[in-house]
Amino acid sequence: MNIPKWWIVLASLALAVPSLVSCIHEEAANSSSSDAGETREAKKEFNLASVDLPIQDFMPTANENLLIDRARNALAVKCMEGKGYAGFSLPAPVADGRDLTDRRYGLSDIVAARAHGYELPKIRESGTGEFVEKLPGDQKRALVGDKKNLSGPTFARFGCTGVAMQEIVGSAPPIVPAYQLASEIQMKSWNKSFKDPALIPFFGRWSDCMKDSGYRFKTPMDAPGSSRMTRDEAREMAEAEVVCNYESGLLKKWYSIDSGNQREEIAKQESRLREGLRKFEKQVESAKGILVEN
Repeated sequence: MNIPKWWIVLASLALAVPSLVSCIHEEAANSSSSDAGETREAKKEFNLASVDLPIQDFMPTANENLLIDRARNALAVKCMEGKGYAGFSLPAPVADGRDLTDRRYGLSDIVAARAHGYELPKIRESGTGEFVEKLPGDQKRALVGDKKNLSGPTFARFGCTGVAMQEIVGSAPPIVPAYQLASEIQMKSWNKSFKDPALIPFFGRWSDCMKDSGYRFKTPMDAPGSSRMTRDEAREMAEAEVVCNYESGLLKKWYSIDSGNQREEIAKQESRLREGLRKFEKQVESAKGILVEN
């Protein structure tokens, strides 16, 4: 499932919890040696890339988002042609291949760490934003509307893009995503998991592991590469972080806590989540029908 750059946003929120971080090493010192042996096994048996989070059952996939983007573009182009812009076209949309678990608990992909360090791998983009900005004023207003127009019909406010989305979603913009509740749950779940006392000994083991490689950090949230580092130095540190994330058992434990939080919220709000899912599934079916007709 796809939700891009959550880790970057959530990491900044997580750093506001100094009371937890300050007692990490004290708690870690009390952890048993048998637990340490268990974390070595965790490195072998757990792979974050092979699992999903429970809330992802209620969120769109990259392919579903792409399908809706394609339908939106098809309708927007048809609308533009109807407004007198014959031959108008839009860049083809591109699926975002990133997953909700990407960098959610720090780095977890050793191949990406060796290649990119702490930089986000570049993904192929459609270039739609740049394309729209370069349009002549009249075409741009026709496509995306006029932000200064706070009332009036959909076309005046949101242009052909708004008209297209209204047909897909079934309601006029601004549009609240059908999966908004699921998005809120996954964010709250991460923040709650970061503050869970059960992570304290694992943060301690992670910190000790990083120290063995010459780095002094208390949690993975403290360890993004510094601009003062060379690219090779950043890659070395990123690789050390991935190794320590697995070897300490941190990734497995954090994922477990995060998943548990989500299951609790799903149980409380399952009817609303399923209602949102049904709405989104209708939008996907609508998009499929539009693409067949266009």
